[in-house]
Amino acid sequence: FSQVEAPDQRRVDVAESISDSLVVHGLRCGNAGKAELLSHFDALWTAFPDLHVKLMGEPMSGWSMVAFRWQARSSQRAPYSGRKPGYRTIAQWSGQLIARLDQNSRIAELWIDVAPIAYLH
Repeated sequence: FSQVEAPDQRRVDVAESISDSLVVHGLRCGNAGKAELLSHFDALWTAFPDLHVKLMGEPMSGWSMVAFRWQARSSQRAPYSGRKPGYRTIAQWSGQLIARLDQNSRIAELWIDVAPIAYLH
């Protein structure tokens, strides 16, 4: 997800890790599918090209579920959610994610909880 050194590969890798019948809860647009999630990530990667996401603590897993907390940080280089980038604008935000995996270990259902972005200068 944080492949700054290979930005064109990010979308391919994410797309391969999720089921075509994916259901996403929590993107502030009701339930969404694979296309909407990839579109969301495209907007993030455009506005925050050096996006780096790290796990906060150990992931929890069992059966076909995995959950973890994460933190993201990046410089902002393009508009995002109505906010224009400023000189040396750094964005930081965090959240929690729960994923249900299908029989092929691809993400079939995803619950995302994201805190508001904090802009640091």
